[in-house]
Amino acid sequence: MAIIDNFPLIEFIYSCLIIFPSLLIYIKTKKIYNFKKHTGVRYFSKAFLFFAISFSIRFIYFISQSYSESSLSKIILYNNYLLILFELFFLVPGFYFFMSLTYKKFGRYRRLAWCLGIVFLFLVSLVDYFTYTFLLMYIVSIGLFSMNSFISYRNYQKKPTKYGQIYSTAMVLLLISWILNFSTQYILDKIPFLRYYVYFVNVLAVLIMLFIVNKILDNF
Repeated sequence: MAIIDNFPLIEFIYSCLIIFPSLLIYIKTKKIYNFKKHTGVRYFSKAFLFFAISFSIRFIYFISQSYSESSLSKIILYNNYLLILFELFFLVPGFYFFMSLTYKKFGRYRRLAWCLGIVFLFLVSLVDYFTYTFLLMYIVSIGLFSMNSFISYRNYQKKPTKYGQIYSTAMVLLLISWILNFSTQYILDKIPFLRYYVYFVNVLAVLIMLFIVNKILDNF
């Protein structure tokens, strides 16, 4: 119970369990992209880079709140500007997964689709910042991972493979994580341990993706 009650320690462990596997996936998949120049792999790889960045920002934000009296924390938390980056970088991985699954559909307009997507996510972050809510972030993320889950499962049905099945499972787990986050955000103060179920689902999804990448790139 002492460990569970130690919020900074739990956040540190949780962040490490997301950040380091995400960086490993990014490094491994970037190697295969540099070799094959596969567009889908590039988007997939960058999704995990932004996972690592977003959870790093998240950790900095929550730790700064825990030590809000320090001078450095006051600078970091000034006007809560960090929340704009916090939200933007949390939205980007879902969008990159979407692009990795659909990039062929956009053809020569792929670059335009990417630019419009990033601008849209930035605007979502700004709206949430000025309205003091994360509502749009949850709606957009749940929408993105719903599409990612559907597309990845449909791809698996068309070409059944072990890794396609696991990829689809990971997308569903990330969708469940966003739904849990959204549904529990207003009751965490009353039932704080629910937070750890969400943490578990996030870590499981990332570790599944790391397993896939290690197996596929085992001899690369």
